[in-house]
Amino acid sequence: MRVRYDEQVDILYIRIKETPYHESDEIREGIIMDYDKDRNIIGIEILDASGYLAPEELSTVEFDISRAIVQR
Repeated sequence: MRVRYDEQVDILYIRIKETPYHESDEIREGIIMDYDKDRNIIGIEILDASGYLAPEELSTVEFDISRAIVQR
């Protein structure tokens, strides 16, 4: 997963999967979902991101990944 914020154009892009892009859908004004050919979400683009997130939220990224432990 990649997260990129371009301050010059105020766009936040979250790339979820590295599969080839096929099409996009603007699900809400300024929120665009990118899909692969099987309609799996591969990316989320937020236009005018500073209108949704505070500057301190755009300058840091925190990941919290939890996995279930399977006991054998």
